[in-house]
Amino acid sequence: LGRSASANASLSASGSVNLSQLLSSIRRPSAPPARPVPGRTPPTRRPPGSQEQPQQPKKGGGSFNVFDTLHKIFGMVDPISVSYSKRTGTNLYGLAPGTPRWQFQFGFSDSSGLPVAAQNVGSNRGSRSETETLNFGSGLKPSRQIAITLKYSESSTVNRTTTVTGNESQNWFRLGNADLALPEWSVRWSGLERYLFFKNMAQTVTLDHAFSGQKRSTWSLERGIREDTRKDYDTNFRPLIGVNITWKNGMTSTLRFNKGENLSESMGVSRGQTRTQTMDITQQLPHPDTGVAVQERGPQEQCRPLHHFQHEPQCD
Repeated sequence: LGRSASANASLSASGSVNLSQLLSSIRRPSAPPARPVPGRTPPTRRPPGSQEQPQQPKKGGGSFNVFDTLHKIFGMVDPISVSYSKRTGTNLYGLAPGTPRWQFQFGFSDSSGLPVAAQNVGSNRGSRSETETLNFGSGLKPSRQIAITLKYSESSTVNRTTTVTGNESQNWFRLGNADLALPEWSVRWSGLERYLFFKNMAQTVTLDHAFSGQKRSTWSLERGIREDTRKDYDTNFRPLIGVNITWKNGMTSTLRFNKGENLSESMGVSRGQTRTQTMDITQQLPHPDTGVAVQERGPQEQCRPLHHFQHEPQCD
């Protein structure tokens, strides 16, 4: 019974920076030395009676320029982009008649300024949710043939009603027993048609590799203490190795070896762990008779044991 009121607010900010241009605005790189003009330099004539001065030995090695070195390094880095957003939503129930104050309507306050209807005192008066997201992106180009793309994101959500729950996610990579917050990456190496036997058979050959990892967790607040209820870890190499070939006759072929793993941990009343491992090979080759590309998928291997929390699964 009574009236309800709701308000949503969002805040976002984004920006990018080009390190090479930023450094150029401070100091431009030195101009490369001029090339000597080919040809023989005529000998210099000395005035009569003058003596030939002994030549001074030239100092070997050029001077080291810090700014020029930084320009070369920053020139390999793509523009760095960062974005942040925050969204909040508030719902109030069982309010007395009236108009909520302007601070609530514009999302500056969680309080509507209206009293609760007498018949709703002691009941659930509303809910509130808050979500924050952070994204990062950049890349590296150590050479003309190699390009690396980097992306990172993390987000968190908090829901408040009669209880407080939430969830979090972030890009993640496990190195040994250490959990590292690392971006996902993709690598492409082109120009391989100039090597090995590809020189006489292919127009273009590229090599691909990509990794994406994510850690997700859900939690609840019990007696003022946060307790995790579930955790999920995803690790995917799609592809671990991928080859793309365009042959001299215009046909294309692809070969991709993919590998992934998902680990789920339940921390509620029934504690347990589930691990899923996948591995497959996908190839796309031109048909020998028609020349039309035919896609084939190799066998997939999966291991999905359901076991106690401390037990390590064995995949045969």
